[in-house]
Amino acid sequence: MIYPKSVNKGDTIKLISPSNGTNKTKLRQLDSAIEVLKSRGFNIEEDKYTRCSNNGISSDSFSRANELNESFLDSSKALIAVSGGDFINQIIDKLEYS
Repeated sequence: MIYPKSVNKGDTIKLISPSNGTNKTKLRQLDSAIEVLKSRGFNIEEDKYTRCSNNGISSDSFSRANELNESFLDSSKALIAVSGGDFINQIIDKLEYS
């Protein structure tokens, strides 16, 4: 079994949106969650589309896949999807696992 490394104070957690972003009605909840994570000592980053939602999709499939692939390679210690999952299947073939 492969276990991820622990996330510690000072580490960066990146909020991603590989399916849907956060719609306007949920922005306060997102901001509250960010404040809780920051209060526990984590640095928070958001991908380009975290605060975007258009008909349940944060952006086109190429952009979402590109953003997720970049997130795999950056210095973030953990990734948290902000919403959804209904459209993740649109990007599976565009992900780079190596």
